[in-house]
Amino acid sequence: PFQPGGWEEKVPVYPGSEGYYVPVDLKEALGMEDIPSEGYKVYAGVDEVVDWYKGKMEGWSLEWEDVSTQGELTFHTLLYRKDEIGAHITVVGGYEGATVFIVLTGPWSEIGAVPEKPEETAGLFYDLPELGEGSITFHSIPMKWEDFSSVEPLGNLNPKGGHSFPSDHGGFAFVDPYLYPPSYEVRAPADGIIVEVLYRRHDWPPESGFTGKYDDYKVLIAHTKTFMSYLDHISELSPEILEQAGELREGVNSVRIPVKEGDLLGWAGGRPMAQTGLDWGVYDKDVTHFIHPEKYGRTAHAAHFVEYCDEELKGKLLERLMKRKGDPPWGEFDYDVPGRLV
Repeated sequence: PFQPGGWEEKVPVYPGSEGYYVPVDLKEALGMEDIPSEGYKVYAGVDEVVDWYKGKMEGWSLEWEDVSTQGELTFHTLLYRKDEIGAHITVVGGYEGATVFIVLTGPWSEIGAVPEKPEETAGLFYDLPELGEGSITFHSIPMKWEDFSSVEPLGNLNPKGGHSFPSDHGGFAFVDPYLYPPSYEVRAPADGIIVEVLYRRHDWPPESGFTGKYDDYKVLIAHTKTFMSYLDHISELSPEILEQAGELREGVNSVRIPVKEGDLLGWAGGRPMAQTGLDWGVYDKDVTHFIHPEKYGRTAHAAHFVEYCDEELKGKLLERLMKRKGDPPWGEFDYDVPGRLV
């Protein structure tokens, strides 16, 4: 019943966008693998594309709108109606460094079938029964003690470094951020299954002395069905992890790689003037932040790794924690106040 053809005759197409063959994995994430649709790619922000459509759909009524996340991807869906015709627009942010939007039109009786709202944390954690449930206790850390100088708390504000909002993760500052090549070992902090590998390629900053692009990886480990941690800004993955991951594309890659505490994941550092540390984030389904947690994806369940370390580790890490005023010592990032913009 869906008619991808003739889309341009019914609604406008965002300026500067180009036709794009929507990959199967992205269509599967959208639940549209069996539906003919047209895809477009544009280098603009998700909000820019969404706001543009809201201002251009004259004669159409917006019947439904939804925002959701899957891993590093953001999905903003709009359902429009004009008499008995429906238009579906889903704008995807974070896919291969661009914004992809997918459109289809057809009878409102088909297009207007609003999908059921998933459970708040559906898709945020992985249903892996063999891992059990609940949080775990870390007995080791992913870096050698001699390789980092300090521990970063939650709530870091650093717009130039990518944190325009308070950061939802802790991390380690390298002893030598100018070191090259990548030499700091990154190891699994506990047993689990690697479920996602985010692969990115960034431009070297001019002041680094390097040209071209460098690799950057984020590895997400499910330790239980309800507790995960991730290591971000790994410069090189170990040969063992790469072999099991298979060919990685830019963006989020779904994998299933069992790891044991202490297994080598790769190496960090070696990115002068570009990266100064390793992020270590935690997601605990039993922890929830924000007045409207459904708007924040996994961030609504974020916590600091220090809270989950055994007492010996916690004591040593607190000695290196960047000093801040107030409690808890490892910081916070949720400043919601009911009824106020903050």
